[in-house]
Amino acid sequence: METSDHPGFLGLHFGIFLTMNIGMFPWMCMAAWMLFLPSDLWNWITVGVIQKSGQNVGIFFDADCGFCKKSVYIIRHLLLIENASISEGQSDPEIFRRMQERNSWIVRDSSGKYRDRYDAFIALVDESPFSCVLKPITSFLPVCWIGSKLYHWVSHHREIAGHLTSPLQWNEKPYRYTKIHTALVTFFMILVLLNNLDTVRWKNIAAAHLFRVPQSLKMVNRILRTDQAWDMFSPRPLGTNSWYFVEGTTLSGKEMVLINEDPRENPKRPAILDNLTDNHRWSKYSRNLAEDDDETYLLHYGKYLCRQTNKELGGKDALEKFTIKLIKQKTSLDKPQPYRESVLWKHRCIKK
Repeated sequence: METSDHPGFLGLHFGIFLTMNIGMFPWMCMAAWMLFLPSDLWNWITVGVIQKSGQNVGIFFDADCGFCKKSVYIIRHLLLIENASISEGQSDPEIFRRMQERNSWIVRDSSGKYRDRYDAFIALVDESPFSCVLKPITSFLPVCWIGSKLYHWVSHHREIAGHLTSPLQWNEKPYRYTKIHTALVTFFMILVLLNNLDTVRWKNIAAAHLFRVPQSLKMVNRILRTDQAWDMFSPRPLGTNSWYFVEGTTLSGKEMVLINEDPRENPKRPAILDNLTDNHRWSKYSRNLAEDDDETYLLHYGKYLCRQTNKELGGKDALEKFTIKLIKQKTSLDKPQPYRESVLWKHRCIKK
């Protein structure tokens, strides 16, 4: 895939976000595309940002402390200051004297100033590409107080702290893919391709049999969920507009609208199925109300609507019962189609 393709795909999904209301889908797709950004971009970030961070910075640790050595390498890696040098404090008499006086590691920042204890960590944060985000947090007085206390405890309990890093082993060997890894990746790539070909309505009988998923692999699909369907795009997009209309009755007999106006009385109101709330999770839940055969969704939503409504209503104005209706209208570019109404659920909040 060409490097120039990636901005196009990102632009496609951003355009979907600007023109359609389909929740988090475009953002999830853009995040997924980040995995396929070309190596040239990451090389540019590495050379232009990471390799320039930590220049002229020195980190000195106690050579007799295994925990200390592992910790400074972890901190350097997490802060992306790979250009900072790491040395044993015993290699420099002056540094070693400072370490013994302060009972601390020593950091020489890019200006040549020596820092110790928690202040040394702040100095490393200053050199990080993320300093604009991390510096306000790590320099916040309550965080500084906690960090100083934590460092004091660690410096006086190195053996106990060493148990935290003991499982971490030094490994300088580059990771290599084995034949088993390659075989597994190849297998699942073929399986996913076969799953997609199996959804095609082949006119040729031989092709239909050739691209059919074997029964033995269907169990693998069900367990690992590799049988994802593309029903969002095929065989055709949704052909109806749908939304909820919920109306209820109070104990005094007064009728009230809980969710939406009746679109037949106000046709300018947009027809949106997930109109129970703007939250994405509620959007998914609202679809389950209409599409799932399990009435548990409707029962629990009915109880929830009773609780929420009667928090502010009492006496004769309390909600006694309500009905959840689903109103649909077929999409048409020629002329408006008639509305179709169906009752999804009837719920009683208060029993007489």
